[in-house]
Amino acid sequence: MPAELRSLGLHRPEVLYHLMLRESAAALQDLIATRYGGAKGGFTSVLHTWGRQIQHHPHVHLIVPAIAIHPETGRIARPAKDDFLVHFRPLAARFRSRMHAALRRDHPEIWHLLSPDQRHALSPRKTWNAQLQPVGRGKTALRYLARYVCRSAFSAKRLLGYDAAGNVRLAWTDSTTGKTGVLTLHPHEFIHRWLIHVLPKGFPRVRHYGFQSPAARKTRLLVRALLGEIGEPAAVLPEIEPFACPHCGGPLTYLRDIAPIRIPRGPPIRTTVRP
Repeated sequence: MPAELRSLGLHRPEVLYHLMLRESAAALQDLIATRYGGAKGGFTSVLHTWGRQIQHHPHVHLIVPAIAIHPETGRIARPAKDDFLVHFRPLAARFRSRMHAALRRDHPEIWHLLSPDQRHALSPRKTWNAQLQPVGRGKTALRYLARYVCRSAFSAKRLLGYDAAGNVRLAWTDSTTGKTGVLTLHPHEFIHRWLIHVLPKGFPRVRHYGFQSPAARKTRLLVRALLGEIGEPAAVLPEIEPFACPHCGGPLTYLRDIAPIRIPRGPPIRTTVRP
């Protein structure tokens, strides 16, 4: 999402984040259908709202198997010469176009309040960014995204304590150079950066589309059968690590519940109410 439009995620997160997920998925399906004669893909989208310095940086990750299926014939479509179903330039352009149309059509109250810079960011003169990269069998990418689904904008191991002035010190890694540095934030700024990533109540940040949708189980089973796999493997949940002693590291064993101590108390003191 261009920097000019990110403030919408702070004022109307339920609108911007929903449109980002919906329109990025629709843009990808549009390109797949155009390139493969009406075929439909299946993929998983994950909303991610922060950068490495916990700054507000909303974007969407999509894990896309490099196949599509024709809904009428049941035929599988694959990329002919490369590892990608689509290319990044038309995907970015289509995403921008759909976001522009969705804001004007579905949310005119927001559209009329956009500044000239924000409207320029939605125009064809602004180049949006879409990054595509192969991830092999996808397990590594799924593990990477799973960490962001089940935790907040930073992990406890990044906390390095505080300095003499009481500022919070965080470890962070520069994505361009790969070098690790220390980010120093005032406590108020630290709390602010953390809270701006709290999503609206009940907002689903993980969504599945196409034959990866829960409602498309028959199509997904057909795709797996055409690829030589019958049925779906059972989900394997990670093993729960037992509670350990903070001193020796040994596992803690449950013995019994300790009932709370009930202390009797007298009736509440009545206060005199004056007219």
